Amino acid sequence: MDITQHLRVISRWRRVIIASALLGIALAALFTVKYSDGGLQWRHSAKWESTSRLFVTQNGFPWGRTTFDLASGVKATGGATGASSGTSTDGRPVNGSPSTAPNDFADPNRLSLLAIIYSFISQSNALSEINPKPLGPGEEIAAQELSNQNTGALPLFQLTATAPTRKAADDLNTERTRALIGYLATQQDVNAVPAGQRVKISVLNKPLATQVSGHGQMLGIAMIFLVMCAGLAASYMLESLRLSRERMAAGASGSGELVEHPTRGGTAEPQQRSMG
Repeated sequence: MDITQHLRVISRWRRVIIASALLGIALAALFTVKYSDGGLQWRHSAKWESTSRLFVTQNGFPWGRTTFDLASGVKATGGATGASSGTSTDGRPVNGSPSTAPNDFADPNRLSLLAIIYSFISQSNALSEINPKPLGPGEEIAAQELSNQNTGALPLFQLTATAPTRKAADDLNTERTRALIGYLATQQDVNAVPAGQRVKISVLNKPLATQVSGHGQMLGIAMIFLVMCAGLAASYMLESLRLSRERMAAGASGSGELVEHPTRGGTAEPQQRSMG
């Protein structure tokens, strides 16, 4: 069949195709939206994930040093360890003052272990003391420590917040990060942890939300497409049946069988046609 015949079939059975399109639209709307609270709403909520990476470290930037004494601190100006200079309230050295809270740098493996612990704390109920706001519908918090195949665990962990919208996911990630940092600082203050020995959490990558799943629009589009394909297939089947009936009628007429022809009065009179 050439394109003209295809167009002729579509034109002849256009009502079937239009009906299938309307049926597909109705089914798509039924599966994607619903009537609630006086208006139409999506039947399925979208899903956005906001991810940030957090770095477990301490004051004095130990990652900028080649070597340091794990037991008693670092020589600040070339004198005795932790004796040539003091530190300010934030753990930084103050020249000319006695050392009252030297930076006792932790073993990097311990910071990696703390990253694992903090990843669990970020998902726990302990943060409700800092951020009492409960999770809303469709909101979730997940955290996972990061590791390397060669070196094992790293002092890093990833915080993932899930919410129905991009803004809600980013806001939830930011709120939970601030709550974790605030919880850590509060516990350090309560337990009088020296400034030079305090662990701190730095944000390496700010929250960035990406859409994981939508409202089901693709399901609706696929449903419309499938129903229209079914309608088109039905049109060709009906066209095939029509042609078959015409051939049967033509064959019966040509073989001399009785066929009925309508008359002007509306009744059918049998006539016989012979071949030749």
